Amino acid sequence: MQAADRKKNRSSAKRLLLFALVLFVLAWALFYFLMRDRRLQERESASSETAAPMSSSPATEHGSADDSGHEDAPRNQNRGARKRAHSEGESVFPPPGDAQKIVAQLRPLADAGDARAALLIHLKLYECANQQDIATMERVAEAFERGGASGSKYIADQQRIRRDCASSAELIFEQGQWLERAADGGDTIAQRLYAINSRAFFRSTTEMLADPAAVERYKRKANGYMSALVEKGNTNAMMWYAGAYDSGVMLPKNPLRSYAYYRLVEMSAPGTISQASMDHHAKNLSAQQMAEADAMARKLYDTCCKN
Repeated sequence: MQAADRKKNRSSAKRLLLFALVLFVLAWALFYFLMRDRRLQERESASSETAAPMSSSPATEHGSADDSGHEDAPRNQNRGARKRAHSEGESVFPPPGDAQKIVAQLRPLADAGDARAALLIHLKLYECANQQDIATMERVAEAFERGGASGSKYIADQQRIRRDCASSAELIFEQGQWLERAADGGDTIAQRLYAINSRAFFRSTTEMLADPAAVERYKRKANGYMSALVEKGNTNAMMWYAGAYDSGVMLPKNPLRSYAYYRLVEMSAPGTISQASMDHHAKNLSAQQMAEADAMARKLYDTCCKN
């Protein structure tokens, strides 16, 4: 009996270690795409930076407008060099300024049920929790220069973050609770970030291993958020499912379902995924499985995106 228990515990530990590894890779993938977007934005905005004064309220400085112009973009700053949350055309930036003061200003709004205010607190504290050391900062700046963007602007932005976050040490570990409150409050950007940002809730693999029940709760909530977003036609959430079923960490590994969600993305946003990538994901599926995946994708599409 003891041998069986030890075997079960080792199996659970291996699954949690794999979970931590995959989420670490996802975090770096997110970092890579943010870096790529910054370089593109710097090129686009280099000749059009303005010096308009910023609003004094952090709650109005959180992001760029979506396609329908619902929000005003932050001004008088290098948007391309700021970390941001992004979902389906909307970008949300951490508010600039002293972290402790930002949290103090936004906390009453968040406590009153303002999900976006809670998200802004999370983004500010996440920014503070993930400051780069000097060596990493210099490497990234050099990569910017090689890519045709401004490394010096990136360095200046990182130095600003260091100044902003000097007062944040006691607040950093609150970042997860604010992200969860924003997601529970219905903020779709927060819901997507919740599902891809385990570091807001677990600081290390050791924490995951120590509390497998918390890990399972996290996975269930992430799945619930993303399922609701898929029903709304959110292609980011569709991609999350494709990857989750492919890796077998956030959800049980299922190549058929993974391919079905990749097909759903292509049906919803043609050209998003290259044919070579689609072929790669299909290579281990039989003709019958391909047909089943296609039928599943069409059923999902009829539910979320046809009308």
